[in-house]
Amino acid sequence: MPSSTRKDGMPLKDPYKVLGVQPTASESEIKKAYRQLALKLHPDKQSGTLTDAQRDALDKQFHDVKDARSFLLDADHAEAKRKYDANLASERVRHAEEERRQRTMSSRQKRLREELLMRERMAASGKTSKTTTASGENTADRFDVERLRKEGERLREEYANREAE
Repeated sequence: MPSSTRKDGMPLKDPYKVLGVQPTASESEIKKAYRQLALKLHPDKQSGTLTDAQRDALDKQFHDVKDARSFLLDADHAEAKRKYDANLASERVRHAEEERRQRTMSSRQKRLREELLMRERMAASGKTSKTTTASGENTADRFDVERLRKEGERLREEYANREAE
């Protein structure tokens, strides 16, 4: 079974989400959630009607729950848990600040921000982004419209020439 922690000791999955508890949960709440999930997911408690794939998936879930409990409660992971909790708190503050900033933006700022985020996602996925004019029109779309107009004019001339003959 591969390890469910990174090299720095941090878990790959959020242990609070795995156990279904809040980051502010007490030790007793974490133990209670662990016991409930362990009873539900324990390999010995599974029915014989499960396929091997289902059994493996439940086994993996059980190990994730075990690792989450271990990370949150064992003294061996106390320092890593402290860092993890500090990182979660920092993320909450960052998200709250981001929401506040979003609420105070003008519609123009929101539009520019959305455009920037879209371009960042496209760049991250390796796609090329379309350039946008000051009026918000995509340059590639403008060229497509011009190409279609010219093609339409050419076709109209062809039809007119056919009818003239």
